[in-house]
Amino acid sequence: MITGYSIIAVPTGIFTSELARNMRPQLNPVTCPNCGKFGHAIAAEFCDRCGHALHI
Repeated sequence: MITGYSIIAVPTGIFTSELARNMRPQLNPVTCPNCGKFGHAIAAEFCDRCGHALHI
């Protein structure tokens, strides 16, 4: 019975973790020169916290 549960639980956990990893937004590793926030959207031209222009 325990083997049957593990046959279902292990692949479900692997699938769920991969799905969650792929659904996270991709962030641009740029730090805002004004407020210091790290990680903005890929196409961001302005900081989403303070609105300062990002120099990418």
